[in-house]
Amino acid sequence: MKKKAPDRYFLPEFLRKMLAAVYLLFIVSLSYAAADNDTKLITFAVKSENLNDVLIKFKDQTGVDILFNKQLIGNRKCNDFEVVNQPVEVILSKILEGTGFVFSKVDGVYVIKKSTEKIVQPVEPLAISGVVTDTDGAPLPGVTVLVKGTSLGSATDTEGKFKLSLPSQENVVLVFSFVGMQTKEVPYKGESEIKVTLQTDVTEMEQVVVTGIFTRKTESYTGAATTIKKEELQKMGNQNVLQSLKSLDPAFHIIENNDFGSDPNKAPQIQLRGQQSMPDIKGTYNGNPNQPLFILDGFETDITTVYDLDMNRVETIVLLKDAAAKAIYGAKAANGVVVIETRQPKAGKMRISYKGDLSLTIPDLTGYNLCDAREKYEVDKAHGRYSDPWFWEQYLNQIKSEIERGVDTDWLAQPLHTGIGHRHSLYLDGGDEHLRYGVDLLYNEIKGVMKGSDRQTFTGGITLAYRYKDLLFRNQLSTTLNRANDSPYGSFDEYAKLNPYWTPYDENGDLKQIAGSTGGGGLVGVTCGNPLWNASIGTKNFSKYTSITNNFYIEWQALTALKFIGRLGLSKTLNAREDFYPASHTRFLGYSEDKFFEKGTYSKLEGESSNVNMDITANYSLLSDKHQLFLNLNYKMEQSRSEKVTFTMVGFPNDKNGFITSGLGFNKSDYPPVGNESISREHMIEMKVIRDLYDPHGGRAIGSREMLDIREAEYGGEMLYINKSAHHPMWAMEYCRDEGLRKYWDDYSYPYHKDGDGSNSYKSTVTNKVQKKVDARVYNRNQDSFTIENIIRWFDYWRERPGTGDRVSSGGVKIIFSDTNTHYRGVENYRRSGVTDAMRIPKDPFFAHQVMWDGWVDTECPRIYIVGHWNYNDTVLKPVYVVSSADKVELFLNGKSLGNGERDYHFLYTFKDIAFVPGRLEAVGYDEKGKECCRTQLQTAGKPEQIQLSFIQSPEGWKADGADMVLLQVEVMDKDGNRCPLANDLIHFEVEGPAEWRGGIAQGENNYILSKDLPVECGINRALIRSLTTAGNVRITAKADGLKPAEISLTSSPVEVKNGLSNYIPGDELEGRLTRGETPQTPSYKVSKVDVGIVSAIAGANNESTVNSFDDNELSEWRNDGKAATAWITYKLERAARVDEVCMKLTGWRMRSYPLEIYAGKELIWSGDTDKSLGYVHLDVKPALTNEITIRLKGTSKEGDAFGQIVEVAAPVANELDLFKAKDGDKTGHELRIVEIEFKENLLK
Repeated sequence: MKKKAPDRYFLPEFLRKMLAAVYLLFIVSLSYAAADNDTKLITFAVKSENLNDVLIKFKDQTGVDILFNKQLIGNRKCNDFEVVNQPVEVILSKILEGTGFVFSKVDGVYVIKKSTEKIVQPVEPLAISGVVTDTDGAPLPGVTVLVKGTSLGSATDTEGKFKLSLPSQENVVLVFSFVGMQTKEVPYKGESEIKVTLQTDVTEMEQVVVTGIFTRKTESYTGAATTIKKEELQKMGNQNVLQSLKSLDPAFHIIENNDFGSDPNKAPQIQLRGQQSMPDIKGTYNGNPNQPLFILDGFETDITTVYDLDMNRVETIVLLKDAAAKAIYGAKAANGVVVIETRQPKAGKMRISYKGDLSLTIPDLTGYNLCDAREKYEVDKAHGRYSDPWFWEQYLNQIKSEIERGVDTDWLAQPLHTGIGHRHSLYLDGGDEHLRYGVDLLYNEIKGVMKGSDRQTFTGGITLAYRYKDLLFRNQLSTTLNRANDSPYGSFDEYAKLNPYWTPYDENGDLKQIAGSTGGGGLVGVTCGNPLWNASIGTKNFSKYTSITNNFYIEWQALTALKFIGRLGLSKTLNAREDFYPASHTRFLGYSEDKFFEKGTYSKLEGESSNVNMDITANYSLLSDKHQLFLNLNYKMEQSRSEKVTFTMVGFPNDKNGFITSGLGFNKSDYPPVGNESISREHMIEMKVIRDLYDPHGGRAIGSREMLDIREAEYGGEMLYINKSAHHPMWAMEYCRDEGLRKYWDDYSYPYHKDGDGSNSYKSTVTNKVQKKVDARVYNRNQDSFTIENIIRWFDYWRERPGTGDRVSSGGVKIIFSDTNTHYRGVENYRRSGVTDAMRIPKDPFFAHQVMWDGWVDTECPRIYIVGHWNYNDTVLKPVYVVSSADKVELFLNGKSLGNGERDYHFLYTFKDIAFVPGRLEAVGYDEKGKECCRTQLQTAGKPEQIQLSFIQSPEGWKADGADMVLLQVEVMDKDGNRCPLANDLIHFEVEGPAEWRGGIAQGENNYILSKDLPVECGINRALIRSLTTAGNVRITAKADGLKPAEISLTSSPVEVKNGLSNYIPGDELEGRLTRGETPQTPSYKVSKVDVGIVSAIAGANNESTVNSFDDNELSEWRNDGKAATAWITYKLERAARVDEVCMKLTGWRMRSYPLEIYAGKELIWSGDTDKSLGYVHLDVKPALTNEITIRLKGTSKEGDAFGQIVEVAAPVANELDLFKAKDGDKTGHELRIVEIEFKENLLK
């Protein structure tokens, strides 16, 4: 076994000292209690003094906290007066009398503000006192008490009491209000003490979302969240929190597992945000990557803790279900978050509450309908497997004799019983305004339906909370002891496999080791052990754990709108498991003679894990009548450590000697004893463990979106942004989110869809709701601009392709390849982001992509494509766009040259102001030597004359299996057979024969789904035809007004079916398309650029962080201190080089334009403003031989989001360096901030 080092500590020395200091401070703070100045009787006088001075004097004399604005009060005078032995609030009223100011009390602080009410002339003071409680009689501290019609008021203390002094008047009505309670008005009738009871305001209480980091009202929280109160939870029963959540929210799905049955020791598998494909590699209780993240009182916890949690402690549960959860908690929240808040101690006299529960676990066998002994005999007789008829007859006779003597065993009933469990929960709390305490104890015993299975849990905890002015300290210490016994009767499915004509007992009434055998002679024999025997031989199957958790919480309300929260959580868990199977256990029935001494096993596991996590949060909330601003900043550090040792002994011939040292030796398969020790930073490491365990030779890389600085990740990248790395592939998870309907050619063709036309609503892919205030028109393009936008995005990645330096991008993936009948951003009711439409008809970007990515990386065969069509009216003057990998492109119209195109983004050639003339438009590409390398053309089509039909089907034909599909393509052609690109005719189809019309899709009502009337778009469309199970000839006709009709026939071939089954699998006939050949063993690109390494850097400020600008980490940066004089950085290169390109990622790359000067030594080699981008900027600098380059800011940076309408990269999903915006504008415009910088030499220039 692994020995623990004697000098190993649970925490580092400095951290233990820090904790000791914190606790000492906490204990000292508890000994101090501020005097309650509110009830003091004060003597005070004012004579010829201004109001500011009087308030300061009164504050100093009484010690009360007063908040006021000196500038607002100004030189206002205070009336002269003198009072003797009066309460604080009476004197404050006298001070403010006739000044136009009033006071109110907020959290013990008197706030002076302008009066909005008519000032009531003072008379003799009237003293009113009383107490406010809730419906349970518990005092309510902090209740606001106001005199109706005035701003005079007070607040209740920790005992719910209040005192109010005001000028004498008639018809006094007091207004009592408190968060979560219904406001109540009470007329004052001269009572010596008023007693008021406030009712819970259910509707208000339900409108709060607690995320574990901050609390928001529901209407101001934009994420998908469900809040569940304790009352709802307890109505669902007393089994456990998880089962109650399943009943309350359908999104909280517990996956049914018949293998578990009602085993109380199996943690459920939970889905909160849909099904994942990762199995649980951690065992029953050590964290399934599929599970949601659990937060208990602001601290991360595991499913075991929640499973064993006392339901009586729970106050609220919030389920966070969408991407907003990830914005709060990061990648761990990918499967959703369950935020649990437990009850906190309340002020008042000590209260003790006890709750006891009795639970029954009853087996349910209604889903099983197994054969009895005689029925099973008939089944075996009809379908038994044998090779010798004589032996088969003997075997059946033996079964029949057993049945005739009355054997008919109900095996399913043997291991089951009704489990009776009980739970006892004790809670006591109390305290005063400053110090509160809570103690909770729980004992819970759960009995499973399998005999001998149970789970026993004891939990104890103590909570201390101390408030001093604006500071709140809270410490929660809890411990849990748990033991889980698995049933010695084994797995329930063993009993379902046994024959009812077998009996578990021999002729003497003793349990048999073997239940029965299906063998002998020529029979296919199987010997089946008796699981009831296993329960009688002293097996052991149990696990246990002990956990201790201490969570320290501090909160500082710095301002009314600003709150700081700090958390420090420490936890340690010791766990163990033992499994003992003696030699007579039925699992060893198949052991051969040479393995006799290996019968019997004893496995033992011991482990411990610890976790330290700390976070600091700042919450800023600004509320006005019409606007709300919430800002949340969180910094978190976490370290988890786990250690596990396990070993197995074999050779236990004596059932009674169940001690591990009695074994004859170690199990050969796991000797020597094995264990592991790990320190986990990120979920990424867990992902790699899954891969290595289940797919060690599959070669699948492990990574994830946002994995920019995790070296354990094997790939990474963000959405839409350009990421580069020298250590692992970086590729964009989605490189373009723009949309363009295939039938929207351009501004000059029907239906004349201008770029950006359409709805200003955006349908969220997360909530599936239309957001009226998010403008979606920027996405809604026609084919011209859609193609150009894709070319620009692809060029960004092409420029950073392999071969262009050490740090490269590996490209990206499109969100969808083809349009889908799903969410949308425009006036069309289906998604149009694809490079093909939903029926796989290519759009122009499809062909542009073929041009740009012809080879594995570099272009292998030059290509060319003209965007759009060539059918316009004679008045059209328009640009013509050509996509080509040639070095030069020339355009010809009816054989006449229109000159060379203007090249941009390396692949896009623009020919401006081309007047339409019918005929042939031709583009010719030339290589760098001027030799033609590619050619393409468009031909003007004539008037629509006819319909043309064709089929697209499997190479092996159309099969009549009731599922096979063919694509029917319909085109509108001119008299010469040219497709008419502007035709949008409505085509009517008829189908005759054994086939089912499944239709196509087009813009219009219900997308024409399943309709036999389907319009062509840009002269073409497609529809699906599905075969039936009857083979035969199918004839399809197509008609349209003004067009010559068409018809086409296709015959489906029969599929052989035997006993309702067929061997035909459609996919088997589809050959893979391997025209590209195998992945090349040699580099598939030419090295076009090389990086010149950086040795060191010095800067005008923050020299310690200069390395951040060349550390291959896009989440770090170097920055100066905001002064113009320090806005420079000089890099020393590894060698003298003729650098001709500088590549940089600058903080705020999409927001900021930096005015820069670049020097090689002392020579200026570039000056200008950097472009805004979605990643990197490339500056072509004057080549100069140097080993030192300086970047200097020459002016004020300019800000303005160049990509602000791309909602997918808006906060909070965007990187903080992306959305950086300088505070105070030009005052901090002299910040130079560099994320990454590269110096390059181009080899091909």
